[in-house]
Amino acid sequence: MWSLFWLFLLIRKKEGIGLRRLQAVLRVGAWFGCKCLLPIILFASLVGSVIGIWLIFRQRKGIDTQIPFGPYLAAGGWLALLFGQVVISRLFVPHTG
Repeated sequence: MWSLFWLFLLIRKKEGIGLRRLQAVLRVGAWFGCKCLLPIILFASLVGSVIGIWLIFRQRKGIDTQIPFGPYLAAGGWLALLFGQVVISRLFVPHTG
């Protein structure tokens, strides 16, 4: 996550995710465990993308509008509680046959 933060900053010359949100992601990872961090970020990104696209088109927000990531991170944690083990088993357990 730290590397992605700096890579985005280097390429776009602006922060993609604030340091406080980055710390929140790390706290969630510490709480749920590092295996569950990937599904949490996946769910949070999906929920945030859907709502962000809706905000851009429906409410005519600009593409540079900052959208807080904290609520989507909380939604991702909640969805990971419900469906995280399914995602983890599909990603990390090798399938035979």
